[in-house]
Amino acid sequence: MAALPEPEQAPPQQTDADKQAIACLAQAAYFEARGEGEAGMRAVVHVVLNRTKSRYYPATECAVIRQGGPTAPCQFSWYCDGRSDVPRNKKSYAKAVAIAEAARAGNSADPTGGADMFHSRAVDPYWAQVAVQTAVIGRHIFYQLN
Repeated sequence: MAALPEPEQAPPQQTDADKQAIACLAQAAYFEARGEGEAGMRAVVHVVLNRTKSRYYPATECAVIRQGGPTAPCQFSWYCDGRSDVPRNKKSYAKAVAIAEAARAGNSADPTGGADMFHSRAVDPYWAQVAVQTAVIGRHIFYQLN
């Protein structure tokens, strides 16, 4: 007698917390790096995820992004600049959501080498002198603070 095939497992359902985390990651990718394509957006998402694993930052994706509050100074300038945080380019935002989902599910390698900080090449923050540079992706330089 032949064995019955195993039933297909449905993918796990996303909780409200999962959906919120993915939305926060996607916003970060969109507002920080939408003009840099998939590589830049993936790098930003991984920085946020790396921060959630550090004792120096909040434990959730949304809390990492909102650290410092809605007014300057804050961790992510797009969050506290007083402008709308609603993505306008639906195609770029959909790409950011897909990148966020893959990274959060563990299906995306970290291109930053474990970075927990980054900045645009256009600025030179004081902390860059004491952090270890791990990658340069697009217009951003990535670092790990040891």
